[in-house]
Amino acid sequence: MKRFFLAMLLSALTPLQAAVAYKDARKAEGDTAQEISNERRVGLLANGFQYVVERTKGDGQEVTIKLVVRAGTNSEDVNEAGFAHWVEHAVAAPPEGVTRRDTLRFLERASPSFTAQTSSTHAHYTLRFQSKNPEDLDRAIDEIYRMASVRLTDETIAAERNPVLREMSGLPNEVTNRNREVARQIFGSQYFERVLASRERTINGRPEDVRAFHNRWYRPDRMMLIVAGAVDVNRTRVEIEKRFGSLPKPLVHLVEPDFPLHFSDHPRVLNIDPNIAPTPQWQLVNLIPDVGEIDSDSLRSWAITAIIKEAMLNRSSYLNYSGATKSSITYYDPIEYDLNYHAAGVVANIDATSSDAAIKDLEATITALAQLRLYGFGANEFERARQKARLYATLVVSESASLSTEYASDFSEGRSFRPMASNDNKIAALTSVSLSDVNDRVGEILGPESALYLAASSGDAEDLRSAEGILRVGLPREAPALGKIPYVASIAEPVPAAKVRSIARQADGAAEIFEIHGGPRIIFVRSSEGGQAPTVRLAVFDFSTGPGQSLSVSPHRRNLYADINFHPVGADRWASEQFSRDRNFQASAIIGEGYAALDVMVARENAEAAFQFIRAILTSRRPKDEILFADVNGEDRGDRRCESFLGRSAGPQDVVALKRYVTSVQASSILVVGNLPTDEVETLIRSYFGDLKVSRQPAVQRPQTDPSIAQACDFVPTGPNLSATRRFLFQSDVADNMKNRMIVAILGEIARARFSQRLRTDLSISYYQSAGGSVSDIGRRDGIGKARISANFDADVKQFEKAKKEANGIFSSLALGVIEESEIDDATAIVRSKISSLSNTGEQFRCMKSLLVNHSLGTCDASDQRKILDAIVKDDLLGLAKKIFGQPVYVVQKNNEDS
Repeated sequence: MKRFFLAMLLSALTPLQAAVAYKDARKAEGDTAQEISNERRVGLLANGFQYVVERTKGDGQEVTIKLVVRAGTNSEDVNEAGFAHWVEHAVAAPPEGVTRRDTLRFLERASPSFTAQTSSTHAHYTLRFQSKNPEDLDRAIDEIYRMASVRLTDETIAAERNPVLREMSGLPNEVTNRNREVARQIFGSQYFERVLASRERTINGRPEDVRAFHNRWYRPDRMMLIVAGAVDVNRTRVEIEKRFGSLPKPLVHLVEPDFPLHFSDHPRVLNIDPNIAPTPQWQLVNLIPDVGEIDSDSLRSWAITAIIKEAMLNRSSYLNYSGATKSSITYYDPIEYDLNYHAAGVVANIDATSSDAAIKDLEATITALAQLRLYGFGANEFERARQKARLYATLVVSESASLSTEYASDFSEGRSFRPMASNDNKIAALTSVSLSDVNDRVGEILGPESALYLAASSGDAEDLRSAEGILRVGLPREAPALGKIPYVASIAEPVPAAKVRSIARQADGAAEIFEIHGGPRIIFVRSSEGGQAPTVRLAVFDFSTGPGQSLSVSPHRRNLYADINFHPVGADRWASEQFSRDRNFQASAIIGEGYAALDVMVARENAEAAFQFIRAILTSRRPKDEILFADVNGEDRGDRRCESFLGRSAGPQDVVALKRYVTSVQASSILVVGNLPTDEVETLIRSYFGDLKVSRQPAVQRPQTDPSIAQACDFVPTGPNLSATRRFLFQSDVADNMKNRMIVAILGEIARARFSQRLRTDLSISYYQSAGGSVSDIGRRDGIGKARISANFDADVKQFEKAKKEANGIFSSLALGVIEESEIDDATAIVRSKISSLSNTGEQFRCMKSLLVNHSLGTCDASDQRKILDAIVKDDLLGLAKKIFGQPVYVVQKNNEDS
């Protein structure tokens, strides 16, 4: 949603390019073709027509052909509003008496798709198909050439009048109109009076006027053809030059209308007409005017931009200060959006249901920006943002799409072609950027020269006066009182105790952060469950170890997730007795990637007892023989010496070690989730955690294996046939979104069913390296990750080798797409039931755990998950199955090591 909002805003801001005069760098009298590499060719014909051909990597068959014409709404004069869109329809229309299906019938077996669209700067005509047949490509180029050379008739233009009007029926869009109004008031440019389409002009427009617009702007020197995919570069180049070289050379050079821009100093508060945007939505815009043209070829500048953007997106999770708002903050830069020297800055969207909430969020947002300017990003969040930028740089979801976007961007500015940066070069640039580079750029963006505006729709005069008073303060040069800053840069880098002046808290109804002087951070999330299942959940998180470090409490217990339940005894037994009648009671130890936690959930009426219970755990120094151990199923609670789980052993000493490890932390945080009044929570926090001090000593070393425990459990790590966990491991880089996570869950259930029938072994699903892997662990987080599915065996070497033959057949059939509809139905039903069984409190807990661990607050709405699940079709499964199950990796795990 954050990316969607940014795209909508920039749909209004991108036309700033119109102020840049067209730089005609094409001086050649004859055709020129430049060989960028063996796999890429760019060319300029004598008539000004440009092209680029690239053979993309991989063994796929996809081919993309895109004709880009620089004839968008920028090119319209006052009496031509909407003509660019109308011409796009007429150009894309098949010849009279022929359907679009007929024109693409030669690609019938190649899954063709055709789209056309108009923006403020361009018209795009895109044809995609799956084929390695050169003749298919030739005929596809013929079809695009027909569009580039078409001569529009009155009949063709008139026939597209009604289709254009039908498309306009959903316009104007409230968000688009609001953004355009914001830009109009800020920049004072007549361009923003333009609209993508005008119903009046379309109804009354004469075909000869539309044809005149087409003849004026659809010229070869304003066109570029992009061909990318499974193509022969040299052969394709010849075919392009043979056809498009015949287009007549223009005799007159055209210059688009110039819309002068300036930044308005006043008013800082922009009152948007409710007729334009009736929903109470506030938009905070911080811009730098005239930042100077940035070298778009500079990979270093690109790398700084990419890191800032990812770090900003992470920080946006902390902008939901009020429960009545849905806020986001995003950074944009001239490099990525080709705004060039016009503007760069930060945009915060405050979607409030009330003006009071918007005022609170406005003040909090400005304070957060002030903190960012004063302190910059922390080292840990900088590194996380850089890692995420690396993932985006290395993963190519569709090379054809990325190629088209990059070259179309070049074309819009009239720049000469440049080679696309290789992934290696991008990674090198990201690696070379330092934290100070990023913070220097942030300081410039949020500096005193920047312009701060607020656009408010449906706000009354008093609210706007209050908002203007806040804006006049702007981004202060002096450090604000830290107690008023709700955002903490990084849990792994806690704010020093000396700087914490008071409780940092937020408005009722949202996440509240309490700071104990010298003690742990407490985050309270008020549940919206009402009286249905009022539970309270507390967890103590330890982030004292670095990301990626193994948090094993013993070498033979690598995967200790929620498998050890424990209770204090002796003086603390009253807590267990009180909870014994509480059906909601759960207590567990959790080990995750980069954190460890103690977790307890109780009924609402036992909330205070839960606080006492957590305090007892945090302060207890009980010897190990006073700890009760429970097996993985939560049954047979007692002081059993050890329990077996997946071929590994665990005993009471593991619980003691885990407890010692978690409670002697350098940076602990306590999470409270429940349907509790804020005042009550604050009182309980003060009463039970107010005197706690976080240890600043080095974390306790991970304990070594106790030989007596190993002997008691017959765990002898010797011999070639050691019984250990062996597994098939599958993983692949895929886009991290809810749909893909659901697909992997379904594929995992299908594989699980096949394994249980044939091998009688356990199959665990681990997706994006989440701990556990059930649907409950499938949160919503944008980005790129590794889809991972593994089949675990408790077997010796001989048994494993025997099982591999059967397993190969299972996974090979999945990779080939041999999946029955009944299997899909059964697996989907299992996934759906798991989604339905999730409680709201549990969902909020997982979301907040994501906030603590990943610094990104995801949305975990079960109804949304079910909608996505129901929309998945078999083709979705087959595509991802081939990618994930293509080649298994055999892993043997013994003594906590993978080999």
